[in-house]
Amino acid sequence: MEEKMTEAEAGRRHTLQDKAGQPKRRSRVFRRVKRLRLWLNRVLAAHSEVGDPAVFDNDVFPWIGNLERHWPAIRAEVEALVRSGEEIVRRHSP
Repeated sequence: MEEKMTEAEAGRRHTLQDKAGQPKRRSRVFRRVKRLRLWLNRVLAAHSEVGDPAVFDNDVFPWIGNLERHWPAIRAEVEALVRSGEEIVRRHSP
């Protein structure tokens, strides 16, 4: 049985190393922002109208079936845009 690791343990798993291979401590700001992000993720998941499962049932998002049925056409359109070298227009503000 695989043990679950805490968020803190997961964060330590990918530590930075200096040139000598010694663990390098992240900045205080980085650590605080990461802690804030983890907290915010938990809050958003707890208040989500659709929950926070690892995999969503297709019934939760009925429009996904339409995307799945038309994926070859969507992919062809994207590939044509990439091949043409045209800039892809943003539809939202930055």
